[in-house]
Amino acid sequence: MNCKQLGYFSRQTALLLALFSLVLAFAVPKLNDFSDKGKVTEAYHLASESKLRLTEFYKLSARFPQSGVELKSVTSSVFNQPDFVSAVVVDHKDQEFDVVVRVFLKEDVVNNKTGEPQYIYMAGSKSAGLGLDWSCGASGVDTNLLPRGCTS
Repeated sequence: MNCKQLGYFSRQTALLLALFSLVLAFAVPKLNDFSDKGKVTEAYHLASESKLRLTEFYKLSARFPQSGVELKSVTSSVFNQPDFVSAVVVDHKDQEFDVVVRVFLKEDVVNNKTGEPQYIYMAGSKSAGLGLDWSCGASGVDTNLLPRGCTS
């Protein structure tokens, strides 16, 4: 009688391990995607904060920041910069846009299949009057990780 109980317990254990393995096979990739999406969203919000400061600066002075102090005023965050962000850069000499805020991610923060540098950007173009039209996107980051309405 004791042998039958051990055999039954072994089958139960094997089924439980198989079920646990299946759950892990599906759950771990979803968890990684969720983590990557959270990091990209945080970088996007950091770029949005700089976008708001740039818009305010442009409306008040009718120009883009140029000196180091002015650039720091639009790129510094109220909150601590996340450890996965390597730099926040403002470029007002971009060929396609009038001003671009790029939030660079450190290597291998999110899954990168292209090998390109990874960054989220907010790009502004001068509009009629004293305003800027903004668009967003990314380089080296899967478009599925970007917030809704933001395309590369």
